[in-house]
Amino acid sequence: MRKTHTYFLTACIIFALTLIVFIVNTRTGKALDEEKSNYPSVMVLVDDYVDGVKQERLMGQAIIEEYFLANNFTVANKGRKDKINVDGITLFYANPKRSTEIARKYGADTIIVGRIVCDYNDLGKVEEIAPFAYDSRSDVKPIRVSDSEVLGYGNLVASAEAIEKSAASEKALEAVAKKVSKFSTARIAEFWRKEIYGSILIQLVCVNASEENITSLMNVLNPLREVRAVRKRSLRDNVLALDIRYFGTIEQLSKTLSNTNEPIIEVLNIKNNKIEIKVGK
Repeated sequence: MRKTHTYFLTACIIFALTLIVFIVNTRTGKALDEEKSNYPSVMVLVDDYVDGVKQERLMGQAIIEEYFLANNFTVANKGRKDKINVDGITLFYANPKRSTEIARKYGADTIIVGRIVCDYNDLGKVEEIAPFAYDSRSDVKPIRVSDSEVLGYGNLVASAEAIEKSAASEKALEAVAKKVSKFSTARIAEFWRKEIYGSILIQLVCVNASEENITSLMNVLNPLREVRAVRKRSLRDNVLALDIRYFGTIEQLSKTLSNTNEPIIEVLNIKNNKIEIKVGK
C-alpha cells in the first residue's frame, strides 16, 4: 500500500513538472511566434462600386487580403477597415503621402489603395443563355510606406456573365480582384527582393531572455523599417539568438538599440556580424 502511494506521488510530481515546462515554453515562445515575416506587411484599402453604388461588403478587399495571406504576407488591417477614420479612399489614392500616413499607424510596409468598379453591360444576348453581363475595372496602386513611392498602377479589366444580375457583378468583381492580387504581389515582391539584396545578416544575442524581455525586444525590432526579417536561431538557458536581415550597418543597428528608452538595452559586445545585448536594468 505504501509502495503504491509512493508510485502515485512520484507520477504526480513528474506530471506537474512536465506541465510547468510546457507552460513556460509556450508563453516564452509566444513573442517569437510573431517574428517579422520575410515579406513586408501589407495594408489594403479598396472600395467596390457596382453600377455607381459603393458596396458595403468589401468583397474585392477581402479577396486581395486572402491572396496576400496565402502567399505568406502579413495583412496589417485585415477586418479593421470599419475602425479606420478615413476621408475616403479616393483621397488616399490621389495622395500617396496621405496613404502612407494611415499605413504607418498600423505598422504596414506597403499600402494598396484604390477601387474596383463594375458596370452593367447590355450585350443584347438571348436572355435564356446569359441575360446579364458585367464589365469590371480596377484603379489600384501599391505604395511603399517608407518613401511614398508608387510601385505600379493596377489598371486591370475583366468581364463576367450569369443568369442573375447580382451573380454576374460578383463574378466580374472577383475576377478583377484576383488580377489585382497577383499584380500587387508581384510588384511588391520585386521591389522587396531588391531591398533584401542590399541588406546584411546580423546575429543578435540577448543574454537575459526572459518572457518579458523577449516581448520587449520584439516590440523594438518589428517597427524598424531597416529590419527586413527576424528569425529565431536558438533559445537556451535564457540566451536568445536571432538572425536579423538588416538594411544598413551593424553599427547603425547597435546605435538604434542603445538609444532605446523603453526598454533600456545595453550593448555588451559587437564582433564581426554579431551583437550581444542585455535587455532591461
